[in-house]
Amino acid sequence: MIQCLICDDEASVTNNLYALIEDYNRHYQTNICCQVFNNPILAAETVPQEKYDLYLLDIVMPNMTGIQLAETIRANDNSGIIVFLTSSPEYHAEAFSLEALQYLQKPVNQSAFFRVLGRSLTYISRQRSAAYVTIQTRTGIYTLTPELIIYVESNRHILTFFIDNALPVKTLSGSLSLEKLMGILNDSSFYAPYKGYIINFEHVNSMDKHGFTMSNQTTVPISERQYSKIRKDYSDYLLKTSERAENN
Repeated sequence: MIQCLICDDEASVTNNLYALIEDYNRHYQTNICCQVFNNPILAAETVPQEKYDLYLLDIVMPNMTGIQLAETIRANDNSGIIVFLTSSPEYHAEAFSLEALQYLQKPVNQSAFFRVLGRSLTYISRQRSAAYVTIQTRTGIYTLTPELIIYVESNRHILTFFIDNALPVKTLSGSLSLEKLMGILNDSSFYAPYKGYIINFEHVNSMDKHGFTMSNQTTVPISERQYSKIRKDYSDYLLKTSERAENN
C-alpha cells in the first residue's frame, strides 16, 4: 500500500487528483490510498504524526504556501516523494531545493500525471527494497531488517538490538545513538516509551501500567507520568493498522 497526501486549497482540484489516482489504481492494479486536505495548516499538523510515501502539493495557497508545507515535511521526512502541482512556474528553484521529484503545471494532464505516478512508485519501491539498518559491532558490521527488531536498549552509549529468533546484537560504544536510530528507522511502528528504549509496536504482545510485554516475553518499562499518552499512541497505532488492513 502507498500512502499519499494531497493538499490544494481548491476542492475541485483535490477531487480531480483523487479521481485520477483511483483511475490509476484500477488501470495498473496499484493500491495508492489518499488523505486529502484543502487546508495546508491542517496538513502540516498531520505530517509529524503520519508516514506518507507521496505528497502532492499545490504551491499558492492561503495562510501557508506549498513550499512552506514542504519544508515542514522535510523537517519530519527525508524520504517521502514530493510532487508540486501549480499554475505558477516561478517557484522552480525553491521546489527543487526541497528535493521535489516533479513540478507539474495545472491543469493536470492525465497522461503526464500518470507518468509522474509511475516514476514516484518506482522510487518508493527502490526505497523499500533498500530498507535496512547497518550497525558496527565488535565482530564486524551487521545489516538488520527493521521488521525483525523487537526492541532496542541503550546503556552507556551501547545499543543492544533484540532480534526476532536471533541472539541480541550490541553496537560499538558511541557508534550509534537512539536519536539517530529513530531517524534511520523513520517508521511509525517504532516508538520510545521510556528513556533508553525503542520498541517495535509490531512485536508487542500486551501493555499495562508496568510496560510493554514484547514477543520475546521481555517487559520494556514505560514512563508512569506519560502512561495515558503512551496508551493513546499505542491505541492509535493499532487503529490505523487495522484501518489500513481493511483498505488493503
